[in-house]
Amino acid sequence: MKFKILLFCIVSNYVMAQNKNMSKKEVKNTISLGKQAIVNLALKQLDKKVDTSYFKSIKVMASENDIYVAFQNPITFIPENTVYFYNVTVFLNGSNYLQPRKNPETVKYNLEEIQFFKYDDAVLDQIKFVIKALDKQAVVETIDWEYYANYNGMIIYDRGDHYYVEKSYGEFNEAAYIINKSTGIATEEYHAELAPDPMGDTVIYVEIKN
Repeated sequence: MKFKILLFCIVSNYVMAQNKNMSKKEVKNTISLGKQAIVNLALKQLDKKVDTSYFKSIKVMASENDIYVAFQNPITFIPENTVYFYNVTVFLNGSNYLQPRKNPETVKYNLEEIQFFKYDDAVLDQIKFVIKALDKQAVVETIDWEYYANYNGMIIYDRGDHYYVEKSYGEFNEAAYIINKSTGIATEEYHAELAPDPMGDTVIYVEIKN
């Protein structure tokens, strides 16, 4: 399952190399603006009809020569017969990286017309139903988005009478499930362990939190 790279907006060294480096002074000056100002700059560069309310996790990451903003929905819910954007990584001195999510894969679409998905209460209730089924909880009152953003994300496909769920457990384990909507019973399709990337990270980024 290759969704993890896209879900958490992890950007490869190849992608990073496609962006022009910022000078150390530019990075320092931009960081001094503060997180919210940097997020606003990224949204302006993205040039889409979207704001921070569309995302459950927003991280500003900086290296010595670059800054990017990762707009994320660590639990991706894809309604049946739809195509939406959910996550995007915006490099302040480069490009925007995003990919649509489809349900099913065969659905046809015009890339220029795709919008970002907006979570509402009805969708959040369905996500809680899935969490309840997977974790075997009696009640799920809130969603711990921070937990899911830390390499524990999910992609939920609405398939009519059931949900098909891809779930990661940390950086190197993942599984898939079918959840019956009528019974709330989750059946595991597979569980796999991933090998670490032998290349590793060559650029060190730190999160800008304020």
